[in-house]
Amino acid sequence: MRLNLVFHNIVKDKKEIDSIFCVTWDYYFELTQRLSILVKQNRTKFKQICFYFDDGYSSFRDIIFPKIKDNYRNYYLAIVTDWINQDSFLDQGDILSFKRCGLNICSHGVSHSALTIYKNNKLQNVLIAGNYQNTPKGKKNILKQKEVLYQLKESKKALEQTTKQTIDEFVLPYGLYNSNIIKINKNNEIYKFISTCDQSLDKGQSLKPRFLIVNIKNVDETLNLILNLK
Repeated sequence: MRLNLVFHNIVKDKKEIDSIFCVTWDYYFELTQRLSILVKQNRTKFKQICFYFDDGYSSFRDIIFPKIKDNYRNYYLAIVTDWINQDSFLDQGDILSFKRCGLNICSHGVSHSALTIYKNNKLQNVLIAGNYQNTPKGKKNILKQKEVLYQLKESKKALEQTTKQTIDEFVLPYGLYNSNIIKINKNNEIYKFISTCDQSLDKGQSLKPRFLIVNIKNVDETLNLILNLK
């Protein structure tokens, strides 16, 4: 079994934190080092830790990547293709360079549009048909089938054009999905893996659970939650 940890933006100082998904380098370093020691001591249920960095922030290039000495294949970058080359995000050259080093490149959609949304506390079904087109960032509207397909296929196409390699994993924006989303991917044979924010350990299934790191919990609290995952 393995643990998939999800990070977003990494900053050097607490003053730079702008959302609950942003953590400092000190927080990242303490958490990951303590977890690595526990794995080496065989004190965890999981034998491997993988690190996901969602959205494609340039902080991965500037802060995290220079500290990686080996095990590049344990790192995953989930890229929103509309954000490539934008301020504070990675550019095409970065993505190609990371792929050549052995890092895993995943799609995180074209625009970071939620593929499904909650309404009255229920995940909504995907609407029938629709136009094959892009949709705005966010989780306000229920997407139609062809709009979901656009997010899945066009992001894959863009990343494969950049990396010249197959992209076989899609990371769900906001972690939102339902059986319709899984069927659309399966019926169109787009991705081998779909990654969620379901909090459990990865046993090799095609629907990958991942543990989301937020700054509202301290390192001890986060460690306790992780060590109790099943």
